[in-house]
Amino acid sequence: YARSLCNDVQVSVEPFELCGYEMMRRTIQIALNAGANTINIPDTFGYAQPNEFRQLLISLSNELHADLAAKSARLAVQCHNDLGNALANSLAALHVGIEQVECAIDGFGSAGGICSLEQLVANLAARPDCYDLQMKIKLDELYRISRLISSLLRVNVPDHYPIVGKKAFDYKGRLKHSIVNKDYSSYTILTPSSLGVEVFTSKDTDKDRDMERIANVAD
Repeated sequence: YARSLCNDVQVSVEPFELCGYEMMRRTIQIALNAGANTINIPDTFGYAQPNEFRQLLISLSNELHADLAAKSARLAVQCHNDLGNALANSLAALHVGIEQVECAIDGFGSAGGICSLEQLVANLAARPDCYDLQMKIKLDELYRISRLISSLLRVNVPDHYPIVGKKAFDYKGRLKHSIVNKDYSSYTILTPSSLGVEVFTSKDTDKDRDMERIANVAD
């Protein structure tokens, strides 16, 4: 019935950690026969490890290949971050051919959150040699959107949060700071400007500069 109302009907099989492989496979087949064309495998507990999650998705893809193809359906994942593995599990899914990964700006979500959109996108942009995928996402809008969502939700992004954190591209120490000022590629693959990131200078680096000025005056 739902397919008569919209083109995309998604069924989530959760929590997969409790239902077991055979029940999960049978549930997916029932959903496909009922008209679902997106089957989501969410790591609801944030418990899965990247290698086992990868193997699970490979097994499901191989075993259900004919059914998925016949129904023009796809597998999807939503990885929770309770143990800090959401990004690794999402990348593992893309690596084995999963077409849809559910994520959120800054990884916002219930409990420990889900996979961070900006971190996922940055990985795909930085390592095209590992992921043969095309993106239409504007990288230079990531920081601005992150700050907007943070403001609307009144939740601060941690300063050292990758990609969009206030200190994500802040290199302490005089030597390293001097090098990245000349060429960011010396220490990072993606430049702050390519991600729309506003760079903040650390207090330690400011102190180093002040000490250098004092030493120069003293000389």
